[in-house]
Amino acid sequence: AAYLVGISDPASEPGRPGVVDQSQFARANQAIQMACQNLTNPASSQQQVLSAATVVAKHTSSLCNSCRTASSKTANPVAKRHFVQSAKDVANSTASLVKAIKALDQDFTDENRQKCAEAAKPLIHAVDELTTFASSPEFASKPAKISAQAREAQEPISQAGRAMIEGACNMLQAAKQLAVNPKDPPTYQLYSHHSKSVSEAIKRLVSAIKDSAPGQQECDNAIEHLNMTIRDLDQASLDAIGQNLRPRDEKSLKAYQEQMINSAREILDRVDQIRQAAKEEPQNLGHLISTVSSYFEPLARSAVGSASRTSSSKQQTNILDLTKTVTESALQFMYACKEGGGNPKATHTHQSIDTAADDMKDVLQDLLGTIEEAASQTGAVNSMIDTITKSIAKISTVSSYFEPLARSAVGSASRTSSSKQQTNILDLTKTATHTHQSIDTAADDMKDVLQDLLGTIEEAASQTGAVNSMIDTITKSIAKVDERYVDRTSIIENLSENILKTAKALVEDTKTLVAGAASNQEQLAVAAQCAVKTITRLADVVKLGAGSLGSEQPEAQVLLINAVKDVASALSDLISATKNASGKSVQDPAMLALKDSAKMPVKKFDPAEVRYLCAIPACN
Repeated sequence: AAYLVGISDPASEPGRPGVVDQSQFARANQAIQMACQNLTNPASSQQQVLSAATVVAKHTSSLCNSCRTASSKTANPVAKRHFVQSAKDVANSTASLVKAIKALDQDFTDENRQKCAEAAKPLIHAVDELTTFASSPEFASKPAKISAQAREAQEPISQAGRAMIEGACNMLQAAKQLAVNPKDPPTYQLYSHHSKSVSEAIKRLVSAIKDSAPGQQECDNAIEHLNMTIRDLDQASLDAIGQNLRPRDEKSLKAYQEQMINSAREILDRVDQIRQAAKEEPQNLGHLISTVSSYFEPLARSAVGSASRTSSSKQQTNILDLTKTVTESALQFMYACKEGGGNPKATHTHQSIDTAADDMKDVLQDLLGTIEEAASQTGAVNSMIDTITKSIAKISTVSSYFEPLARSAVGSASRTSSSKQQTNILDLTKTATHTHQSIDTAADDMKDVLQDLLGTIEEAASQTGAVNSMIDTITKSIAKVDERYVDRTSIIENLSENILKTAKALVEDTKTLVAGAASNQEQLAVAAQCAVKTITRLADVVKLGAGSLGSEQPEAQVLLINAVKDVASALSDLISATKNASGKSVQDPAMLALKDSAKMPVKKFDPAEVRYLCAIPACN
């Protein structure tokens, strides 16, 4: 507890574990050298040689594993390679020595003992070099550095702990005397006194730990600071509602917005770090809480400044309310972190910490999105210029409709059997051609004007108010250009698709109706009902399509209405033919008449002609 209190102080530094256990390397080096001496000692028995070989194998294996661990821990690439190479050298030297030991075990002669001595030299050299390298201060552990202020904060815990231990020792001494003489009143009284001192020391220790727990004081300070910030934002909101929010002239609106964004991002980046510290890293909790708390003062100050430089009272209130929501969520997060205190065993607090952290991240994202959008509207017109450029391209697509329209018109005229319809289609196409040329000219003129206007906007990009005014004017101008052509074309295209879909459904109903003639009367009745519903729906959408063409296109309206009338008449004939053919054989003349009747609704309502008739207004 005292350690955690000490390193939680901002002036203290937590300890750092070493890359390697340097004492382990030193012990392994000493053991391997002693074992190699036993191997080469002429007085060593065969059993002592085998024991020495076991020691060598054990410690070289341990060194190789430590090298592998150290290689994964260090961030220095040169050190990584050195540890790996040292492990290889030790492993290879050990293998050579083991081979020589086996030969000595099979033939215990002075010659083989000498060979073992020669094989041991590379191993001793490799282990010496590895130990020297691992002993570098770079790989050593770093003890914690406790500041003088932190040591002072540790005193209540240390004193209570010492008092508890001393009292416990005295109590055990008194208990020992009582065991010799249980009925001695002075000894019993002394035992009671020491027992009471131990109990009081434990109480003081618990109280000191609770009061000095890492991050608790920082959480209290942050909670107080956030409550003050909320009060300031409330007062600014009241001023904004009463239209009494005085403009802050210290910075520009853009500068206030940038400071809000920077502060909010700094807070957002540390939310997950605080979450982790509040659950299991008490030594980091105080540092992080203090850091995040320091960003709320500039965030709130910039929010008030940004609102004061905003003309719309609604936008003022929105900025202040969002900032207040962020501050309130941070307040709840501080309460949850204080409760958790970095204690990994306090799992009952972890859920509330996670919930408060997630809520805080959500509202911070909302605030950032709002401020970044406002900042982009204030100082950047590039996205608006892109929108105008796209609108210019959109004007060009009014003209692009004509080419597929003309191809469809020619195809439709060639497929229709009515000379009157052929004449109508070709006349309408001629009219559309003249209109298309007029549109091309108008669109080119409009594009030239808008291109000149774009150049003017780019030169005046710094003048935000003028830019917004010009963009509104351009948008309205483009809307007027597109109102008659693009928007109306979109509506007509949708109606055209509905007509075609309904017509296709009617074709399927026709097939079902013909198939029903060979079935029973019930299936035939169901098929007929479906066909009637579909033709009714087709008539409705055709009426809408005809109405959307406008009074300037009476020929196209008549063609559409007549087409659906023809289809309805042909369907009526088909139902009668189906009724006559019901239940008769395939070769019966009634069946042949039914097949002919089934072709008529499809011929009467050609899809290509529908597309053409509905597309004519796009060019006119």
